[in-house]
Amino acid sequence: MAHNQDHAMEYNTWVEKMNRLGKNDVAESLIEAIALMSEADKHLVAAKKELG
Repeated sequence: MAHNQDHAMEYNTWVEKMNRLGKNDVAESLIEAIALMSEADKHLVAAKKELG
């Protein structure tokens, strides 16, 4: 899951860049993708716990 967190940090950099360029729709899409990745990570961690 750390791998996805590394990507999220990189994507946050892109969010800032897109906002600076006035590409707010792109930034919003990236923000949504980051949130979905975080949610997926939670499910993956829960599944791993279930496996023991």
